[in-house]
Amino acid sequence: MKLEYQAYVEAEGNFLRELGITKEDEPLPQTKTGDTIAPNVLLTDEGIEYRLKLKYQANVEAERNFLRELGITKEDEPLPQT
Repeated sequence: MKLEYQAYVEAEGNFLRELGITKEDEPLPQTKTGDTIAPNVLLTDEGIEYRLKLKYQANVEAERNFLRELGITKEDEPLPQT
C-alpha cells in the first residue's frame, strides 16, 4: 500500500510539472472554509457547509480525472476506497 501511494504521489508530481504548476503558484492563505472571502463577510453554518460540499465535489472530480489520466480507473468505475 505504501508503494502504491508513493507511486501515486510521484505520478501526481510529474503531472503537475507537465502542467507547469509550481510551488510559487500556490494560492494565498484562505479562510477556514478554504475560500478567499472578504474578512467582514460572515457565513452561516449552512453557507459554510455548502461551500465545503462544493469544494469536496470539485476535489473528487479532479482526483477522478487524474486517476483516469493515469489509467488506474475507467469512466464508469467509482473511486478506489482507502
